[in-house]
Amino acid sequence: SRAGDYGLYLGNHTPPGQAAYVMMRPAGHLAYVLVFLQLVLGLHGGSLSRWAGTGSLLPLHRALGLATLSFALLHALLFLLGRAWRLGIPLSRSAGEVFFPDPSLNYWTYYFFFGALAFWALLAAVLGVLLGPRLAPRGWRWVHALAWPAFFLGWHHAMHTGNEVREQFLGRLY
Repeated sequence: SRAGDYGLYLGNHTPPGQAAYVMMRPAGHLAYVLVFLQLVLGLHGGSLSRWAGTGSLLPLHRALGLATLSFALLHALLFLLGRAWRLGIPLSRSAGEVFFPDPSLNYWTYYFFFGALAFWALLAAVLGVLLGPRLAPRGWRWVHALAWPAFFLGWHHAMHTGNEVREQFLGRLY
């Protein structure tokens, strides 16, 4: 069998939680693509709107930011569910190990740790823009800039934990 072949993931004798694992992957991929688009909009939104002759792209940037966070959360929640079902453990224990993994346990938890850091950085970046201008008028942009580490932490996480990313075209870039 070949890792990354979705046809093998949902056969007759799959372990519990397999559907959640399978759906977790595209949610993570989409979150990662949206983070990239967010960074492009953040850097070049003004010049893109002038080039296209549109108004401000800030509403699009905000909507994509919320969508990015939603897909990142969906990615983590689907992994949490699949893991809990597969191992037969309570969701609360799985949640702790998914959102706060111990990087010293093994290879997988080490690289899951980077995914958790990416999620927390992304959450802080979104909260920074939603709450920051009122709470810290001068410093909120620094918090919002955590989207950059989220992008690179997510890349590192994907390159070491995702079979289809690691073995296909993106894996050749790393």
